[in-house]
Amino acid sequence: MSHGILNEIYYPRVDRACTRDLGFMVTDGRTYFSEEKRDARSDTSHVALGVPAYQIRNTAVDGRYRIEKEVLTDPCRDVVLQRVRFVPLRGTLADFRLYVILAPHLSNRGSGNTAWVGDYRRAENGNVAVTGEIDLGASDGVFDLALGFGPTAMEAGQHACISLLENFDKTKAAYVGGWKAWHKTIRSGSAHRAPRRSLYHLSAAVLQTHESKRVEGGVIASLSIPWGFSKGDDDLGGYHLAWPRDLVETAGGFLAVGAHYAARCVLRYLEVTQEPDGHWSQNMWLDGTPYWQGIQMDETALPILLVDLAARNGAIDRSERDAFWPMVRRAAAFLARHGPVSPQDRWEEEPGYSPFTLAAEIAALLVAADLADAADHATAARYLRETADAWNASIDRWLFVTDTMLAQQHGVDGYYVRVSELDRADTASPGDGFVPIKSRPTDQSTGPAATMVS
Repeated sequence: MSHGILNEIYYPRVDRACTRDLGFMVTDGRTYFSEEKRDARSDTSHVALGVPAYQIRNTAVDGRYRIEKEVLTDPCRDVVLQRVRFVPLRGTLADFRLYVILAPHLSNRGSGNTAWVGDYRRAENGNVAVTGEIDLGASDGVFDLALGFGPTAMEAGQHACISLLENFDKTKAAYVGGWKAWHKTIRSGSAHRAPRRSLYHLSAAVLQTHESKRVEGGVIASLSIPWGFSKGDDDLGGYHLAWPRDLVETAGGFLAVGAHYAARCVLRYLEVTQEPDGHWSQNMWLDGTPYWQGIQMDETALPILLVDLAARNGAIDRSERDAFWPMVRRAAAFLARHGPVSPQDRWEEEPGYSPFTLAAEIAALLVAADLADAADHATAARYLRETADAWNASIDRWLFVTDTMLAQQHGVDGYYVRVSELDRADTASPGDGFVPIKSRPTDQSTGPAATMVS
């Protein structure tokens, strides 16, 4: 949600956005027009602690109306439900006409959509919108709105109609109850004061909402379409894909709150999506199909570290840890063959030596050595430790700069740079030369390596 309305809704998986937005327009039928996402101030709160169901109050900037909503998912059906109350702040209900407008973007695309109302004429194969008027007089300003999904139009319609026929309050109670039951399965946040306890449970719920309900352990990076206002239909990627780095970090969050089963699911998902040569894709759809084709060495190292983290937190026992050796062996072999440099750093941009990647690689090699010992591969264990030691001993040579203008300005001996060039790290200071900076304007797209601090 944003701007007081629903935007991306994901179906049938969390890597498939199916709408752009769903909101209301208000008129008087003559001269007045107001769209709530543009012309109202929004206030959002949670229905219950740690539950992703929301109360929204949108008050028109001109003071003429207020729209109050409760938004949740039907826990039994593929339906998003809203209970809505339209409140005239000037005049009566008879002075207003209310319309709902939906912009579908099925399977991440605005083009190629078809819309129709009942048996009316259809809008075929284009970028479409669907609208309908709410009879405020018949509902006394209070009504339920359902948006249903399904593999066919008939099934989606059935889901929506059944949800509307059910009692909204009972559906809400079942949804909230399911989330409260889930919170009881994790480590309690009761030791925190109320504001921190609320943040603790909300944060745990946010992690859980990003896991696919159809692909166990498949957690996307974010339920959002970054830069969605400028993305064309041929640019389908973004944070609503699975990124191995984010998978591991999310699993770390699961372990921190005691959601051990969820963390184990992430490990299994990583196990079955590993590429044959041992690395993981830069990012992928939930079925494991790679999207972007970059190689980021930390995304191969971090799953190894997750095996160790899960074992040390008691999410897997020693025998389960040791059973991950084939996955770890392939990943460690890829690191040893291709590291320590990375074609891309963790920000998807620069090639070279980078502190974050090196830290992940060195630690991962040591974890892999422990598993090699457990699997009676003493030669492999020795090789992995020696490689880790050699890389660790070279960190300063590759990345630490001294006596630069920046160091003098701040009165320090030196610092680590974000990335050092591949062809200079062994022959000159890592601060020499210029590196590209993709996230800056064209006239600032390169900068001295020494000015980019890790």
